[in-house]
This record gives sequence, C-alpha cells and structure tokens, in this order.
Amino acid sequence: MGNHPPIGLMNLFKKILLACLPLWWGMARSEALPVRGASPTVEDSTALRLAELNRLFAKIYTCPAEHRWNASDSFRSLAQETLERYQNLDFPFEKIRNLNYFKGEDGEFRMLNWGVPDPDGTVSYKALVQAKRATKNDYLLYDLSDMSLYQPFPESLGLTAENWWGAFYYECIAHKVGNRTYYTFLGWNSGQELYQQSVIEVMWIKPDGQLQFGASLFANKGRVPGSARIDKSRKDSELKRVVFRFGKKTGMILRYDCQSYLQKNQQGKKKEKKANMIIFDRLMPQQTAMADDYAYYVPEGGIYQAYVFENGKWRLHEEIIARNPAPKKRKKTN
Repeated sequence: MGNHPPIGLMNLFKKILLACLPLWWGMARSEALPVRGASPTVEDSTALRLAELNRLFAKIYTCPAEHRWNASDSFRSLAQETLERYQNLDFPFEKIRNLNYFKGEDGEFRMLNWGVPDPDGTVSYKALVQAKRATKNDYLLYDLSDMSLYQPFPESLGLTAENWWGAFYYECIAHKVGNRTYYTFLGWNSGQELYQQSVIEVMWIKPDGQLQFGASLFANKGRVPGSARIDKSRKDSELKRVVFRFGKKTGMILRYDCQSYLQKNQQGKKKEKKANMIIFDRLMPQQTAMADDYAYYVPEGGIYQAYVFENGKWRLHEEIIARNPAPKKRKKTN
C-alpha cells in the first residue's frame, strides 16, 4: 500500500462520477453465515472466476450512477460465494485490482474491503470477513455495512459486525497479547459531509467466531493523539480506537513504518531509538476560533506523533524523528 493513502484515495474517488442514489444504511445489516466448504470443480476455473470478480469490481466505478450499488451487490455476491467455495483453499483475491484484501495469521480471517462513492462526494464502505470459529473448527462469513454516519464519535465504543464503523483499510498490523491476536487497521473514511477522517481501528475474534471492533490497547497518559492538547480527564481504558478529523481539501500522514523517536535513558538524557511505529501528523485548526470545526483542521507541518507497540499496548510518543519512508526495513514483531 502507498504511504499517503488518504490523499490518493480521496483524489481517486473524486475522479469517479458521483451520482449514485443514496443508500439507507440503517436497512443494511451484517449477517454471519456458516461457511460450508466445497472443492472447486474443473468447470469452475479459478482464472475465469478471478476475471469475473475483476470485471464486477471495476463496474462499481465505471457503470452509470444509478447502477453503482447494484454493481457492488453483484460483486459482493460472487465474492461471498467464492469465500465459501474456497474455504480451505487459497484464492488470489489480492489480484483483484484496487480491492483491499487482508489475511489473518494461521488463517484466522480473510477480509475483502472496498468503498462505494455516494452522490454528495462522500464514500460508503463495505467488507466481507470470513472468521474462524475455533469452538467448532469452521468459519463464519460476515457481510459488513458502514454505520459510521450514525456514530460520528466512536472512540469509546466497542463494536461488532452489526454496527461496524466502516473505513477503507490500507494496512493491517498483527500483535499477539496473551492468547489473543489483535489486528490493527489503518484506514480512511470520507463519510461526513464537511470533513474527512483517518482511523486506527482494532479487530479481534472471539473463540465462537464473533467479530469485535475496538480494544483498550492505547496508552496516551492524558495526551490527545493528533493534537498538542492535554486532557487528563480522558482515561486510556475508555479509548477503543483513534479517529483523526481534518478538512476535505487537505490530507494527513498515517502509516506504519520504521522510524526513530527520542527516549530518555537512566541518566535522563534523550537518546534516539528506532522502532516500528504508526506515525501520523499532528493536526491544528487554521485559526484558533475554528477549534471546534474539523473542516478547518490541517497538519501542523513537520510535527509528528506516533504509536509504538510496547508491552502489549500502543504507547503514544511525541518526539518523532521522521525520515523518508522505509517499509522494507521494518523490524519483525511478535
């Protein structure tokens, strides 16, 4: 994935003719279905199926506006059937152009994620997630619909597949804490009319296969991520995800990379330390009087914060020494 996805994704969707009929999201509910595996037959060619999935997916962004959601549903239907049919076999979902595809460790989940442009310039999000049900050694399949419009401030919410805070994910980072694996997603959301959002989301899966979104993995110690503000009333235990809000005409950095930060040693002297981190811009209003209007928030410019995964938590660091992205030099994490 690119290092500045929110800007590129915003431009991509702006180029698409945005004239779809609005979708009443509240009517669309996610559904978990037992997955029954079946071996592909000779007639069911993987190459032909992949070509058809590519055709249907591309149609979402090229068909007439009034057919865009129908095109998304057609793609979703074949993708769902493919996940069921290829339950225990690899299928090259990663070869579907512009589709976000993620796989969990040890086959714990597979996710297909995409966005559908709406006529007002916003984007709605969809996802299919096939999750392992350890208690029965099979899989459940979830059809996720974007509920972010109805949850404008979801930072403290523990969510499920039924009320997913939708986003266009472009990075997934796995960490094991105890017996549980947490998957941290970086994503972008353009669902609000006046501002856009970037998100750090956490997903984990219960032994019965139920999806959970949000986890108390963030350690801020009263600091506000993406801001210079201090808010001691904010308890780390209440924060389930991190959401950044900024103007429609700007963009922010949010990426996973190996960079450096300053850390005090035992003598109290600051020393540069390299680590894998989620690095992001610090945001500010263009004018002090606009502090309550996210439409006027922009990056401060050259000032970054970052989360480093330490002792089972994403710990916020502020003195970041950011250099050119070096994704190939990431350290291996457990």
